Amino acid sequence: MKSSDLTVSIGKGIRAYRKRLKLTIEQLAEAAGIDSNYLAHLETGSKTPSLPTVAKIIDALDIAPAALFAGAHSGTRHSSDGDDLERKIRVLVRGLDRNQRLDLLAVLPRLRAGQIKGLRRLLRA
Repeated sequence: MKSSDLTVSIGKGIRAYRKRLKLTIEQLAEAAGIDSNYLAHLETGSKTPSLPTVAKIIDALDIAPAALFAGAHSGTRHSSDGDDLERKIRVLVRGLDRNQRLDLLAVLPRLRAGQIKGLRRLLRA
């Protein structure tokens, strides 16, 4: 396999998992601690990531390294929707500081169904 093929395969795997989790490039970049423009270049295969960068992305996506390559070549799901939701929440929460996480933990148990709908509308605005 040529290195350019490997770069494209890594980019496809990143994009496949990001889209599967319904994350924006900005959300994944923030969770991984990398620049969103750089992540966009990685997804298209126009830039080759370093191993530490790949490790950050794999950690942010909460996947096994082999899954990154499988995600580029497979349209099948290897986990349940519940696993995907949990993984997405972990990615999004990584962008919060400690106080924001504590505030979120304090608010979540108090929400009722109607309030959750209101929160959804607020977050979409």
